[in-house]
Amino acid sequence: MLVRLLPLVWWFGAASALHLAALHRRVAVGADSSLQLKVVYDADRLSPLPCVLFFSGADCSHESYMWLAERLARAGCAVALSSCVVPFGPKTCLLSTPFDLGALGSLEAYKRGPSRAGIAAILDELRALAAASDGPLAGRLDLGRLAVGGHSSGGRTALDLASFDEPFGVAAVF
Repeated sequence: MLVRLLPLVWWFGAASALHLAALHRRVAVGADSSLQLKVVYDADRLSPLPCVLFFSGADCSHESYMWLAERLARAGCAVALSSCVVPFGPKTCLLSTPFDLGALGSLEAYKRGPSRAGIAAILDELRALAAASDGPLAGRLDLGRLAVGGHSSGGRTALDLASFDEPFGVAAVF
């Protein structure tokens, strides 16, 4: 596990500062895939943090959304960003989670979620980080307060997750 304090300090008024930290993990998704997970949070907040999963657009690295993760962390959230390379027809594509192209064959298959395995892996990893007996996020993630958001194809993933995947317990979509 790699934890790195980011060299970012946001100043509000005379003396209030935000100290961001980022935890990086490689997360297995099934037997054949994995994704890079980055969790951004305020290192000084000790109370349980509501969680935001933010899904990037196609061929956009999760690092492209650090500006948003920083703002959400400033508002008191832990923000999970992810990227993985997936086969997409004869080529590959950078997405937030592995994508099952076979799920596009029918509405019922699509409702089961073409990104379900990746999202489940991210949430399992966040649960493990929160339940750990030690570590920077031990006891600090409130997955009962879960929001999802995304840009472009990631926005579609967020909307689909909120529409079809009740087991994940999404409270808000943006």
